[in-house]
Amino acid sequence: MQFEKSQPRIKINPLKQHFWTLEENRGSTGTGWYFEVLNMSAAESLQSVSAKLISLEPDEIRILPLPLHIRHKDWQTVETSINPGSSEQFDIATGPDHNVTSQSRIVIPCIVGGDRGYVNAAPIPAARYRLTIRVTAKNCSPQDLSVDLWIEDNFLRCEAR
Repeated sequence: MQFEKSQPRIKINPLKQHFWTLEENRGSTGTGWYFEVLNMSAAESLQSVSAKLISLEPDEIRILPLPLHIRHKDWQTVETSINPGSSEQFDIATGPDHNVTSQSRIVIPCIVGGDRGYVNAAPIPAARYRLTIRVTAKNCSPQDLSVDLWIEDNFLRCEAR
């Protein structure tokens, strides 16, 4: 009997950037970074997909692992399913975008539930950070994403390592 080599079902696509304006009523302008998780399977859905910040150097949060926010989902959902050939996006960080009215701090969009409700933002001071994010799904090998995050010239930068 011949066995086929198991193919990875999770693919982490390159980082993407988005911007928002004052018209969105967030109180500031800003930019954010996120990544996309693609289900490479032609027939099986990915179940219990999550992304967690597992390492931050220097560690300014001190509550790791930290579940990351799934873009376009509510602020209490930490896992999702991804249909074959489809994808979901996970937020990494938001921060300044050069504008006078821009968000001034780096914020990690996250979901931490407790007896006093949910916390959805982990602000960190301006510095250069190394992040390791782990993407997991039921019956799949975990995939890690390593990024550098920093503010340069009043602009949030993020780069995969």
